[in-house]
Amino acid sequence: MSRGSKLRKSSVAVSVAAGSWYKIEMISHEISRLKDRYALGIASATAAA
Repeated sequence: MSRGSKLRKSSVAVSVAAGSWYKIEMISHEISRLKDRYALGIASATAAA
């Protein structure tokens, strides 16, 4: 096995890991935003009631 293919494999692994980390970050950001909106809705409903 040549060094070039090994290097290419590791860079592919790094890019895949970075992509999945980015996806996780986006998902957690969306979840926190939804939670904030949900809490706001509960607060306004409680205030209205």
